[in-house]
Amino acid sequence: LGYGLQKQHAVQLATHDWILSLDDDEVLDPEASDAICRLDLSDPLACWSIRRRTFIGAREMRHGPWKNDCVLRLFNRQTAAFKPLMVHEQVQPQRSPQLLPGSVAHYSYDNCCDLLARALRYAPLKAGLMHAKRQRVHTWMLPLRGLATFIRCYYLQGGWRDGAAGFAVALSRVIDATLPRTMLLLGEADEATKSAADQRHEKHASRK
Repeated sequence: LGYGLQKQHAVQLATHDWILSLDDDEVLDPEASDAICRLDLSDPLACWSIRRRTFIGAREMRHGPWKNDCVLRLFNRQTAAFKPLMVHEQVQPQRSPQLLPGSVAHYSYDNCCDLLARALRYAPLKAGLMHAKRQRVHTWMLPLRGLATFIRCYYLQGGWRDGAAGFAVALSRVIDATLPRTMLLLGEADEATKSAADQRHEKHASRK
């Protein structure tokens, strides 16, 4: 199904129309929880985003591409829904979101190896999506795209301030920007997408 459709299916199974969407590795801080309890939910078009603080292990990444990361997490399912994306799912609202006070802690990665492994795992899904859209890719663009991505994440966005972990984040962004396109050029998009889907099915079956 992809992550977007899975989350939308969960939204449809909810008891109430107002949805607070959190992943199992995300935790609201007390300020955000209190703010949500005081919200006026009379307008179904209203929606709220929240600042997300991402951690690698116990270390918060305070700079780089995650420095000003805000994600839409509170919405009414009658007026907003998850886009049917394979990866990097997001909510499509009918109105620009308001910003909630507080933040959500995102304990997504155990360590830098986990971060890079995740980027590698998402690559075939993204390649399949690009293939479905018939997106054109040129070989000569790959090194330029990779270099530009690294410079933006590590230098321009200040990832270097997070030390070696900031370097790993920039490297993961380079993988995300170049590996799916490389797979597309090599004609591996269909095969890789099928393999990734099979792995997800086997993982789901093993949990039953």
